[in-house]
Parts: sequence; structure tokens; C-alpha cells
Amino acid sequence: MKVQHLVDKYGFCPVTEPDKRKRMIELTKRKVPKVTDIEEKREWLLKLKQLKRIDRSENDTLFFMYQYLGAEMNPEFEEPLIPKGVSIDMAPDFHRELTDILNVVSNEEVNKRIAWAAPRGHAKSAYLSNCFPLHQVVFQKRKYILIISETDSMSKKFIEYVANTLKFNALLREDFGELLSPKSQMNERDNQESFLSKAGILVEAS
Repeated sequence: MKVQHLVDKYGFCPVTEPDKRKRMIELTKRKVPKVTDIEEKREWLLKLKQLKRIDRSENDTLFFMYQYLGAEMNPEFEEPLIPKGVSIDMAPDFHRELTDILNVVSNEEVNKRIAWAAPRGHAKSAYLSNCFPLHQVVFQKRKYILIISETDSMSKKFIEYVANTLKFNALLREDFGELLSPKSQMNERDNQESFLSKAGILVEAS
């Protein structure tokens, strides 16, 4: 599904058309130094910033986590997974290792089966049950996502978090469009156990 407000803005959808996105980034980099009007330059710089956010996020799950779900880089979001004062430079090695694996699963070996073990309190759920499903939904990488947890109530909480982030994370919606309406009744499916995004991606709890 193409994001209409981005198509209106760029003439193509930078989320679903990565080759055009990369070309636009290079064109914009060359254009900005030539613009003399302050307001016009500001607009082009904002476009460049957005395009670079989207471009890096597709292949860098760690950056996606800190950019959209971190209080430092997205202070307006009310349910951050990364607290204020914690920057991506401070990310521990085991999170970098995990997200490197997720990048491969997302872009290269999409059917690869992985298992990841870590002690309690090491943000396994934050990355595997919140961040990664969200990443796959916004980049429209998969048609079906099943979130499994030890208990039914926990998997439902993960579904709720992903759905609420799609509904209320302003920066995420600016970059990836409205994949879920904030009003549940406006969505084709939107309940405690599952939701169906406007791009046709079904996410279920188990």
C-alpha cells in the first residue's frame, strides 16, 4: 500500500519504493546547497531528514527502535520503550547483536528461524514482541504476524502496544501513514486479540 500523503509530497512512496527513495536522497543532497530562500531550504532539509529516517530504519532495526520508540529521539511519543537520556550510542552489544539478526530476517532470509535467550530485564520483549512486529508492519514486509507469549494476557498486551503505537505515535504516522485509525470502529479488525492494518497485514496474539 502506498502512503498517499507521502506520494503527494514526493511524487512516489518512499516507504514502498526504496530505489526511488535513495535517488531522491541524493538529488535532495545536491539541491539543498543551491537553494537561497531560507524557508524553501528549510522545507528541503525537513524532506531530507524524513527520507533519511525512513531509509536507515528499513535496514537498521536498532535505529528504528531509538528513532520512533525512544524518548530521546521522539520526545512527543507517550509510550517510549527507550527512556529519556539513553541514546543509540549507549545501546548494549547484545541489543546490537540481536538487531543485526533481525535485519537479516527482515531483508535477506525472511523465513529464517531464530531463537534468542537472555535474562529477565534485558528487553527481549521490547525488541522481539514490540519493536520488530511494528517494523514489519510499517515497512509492509509480511502479510501475517503472530505474537506468541507465555500467557494469553501478555501476548494481548503486545498487540495493544503495537496497535496503539500505529494509532498515536505522531512521528511514525508522519513517516509511514495511517495504518490504523485511532478510532477502533473505523478499522476492519481491531480488538484485544488482533488487528488488520490498512495495508492488509494481520497481526494476532496467541
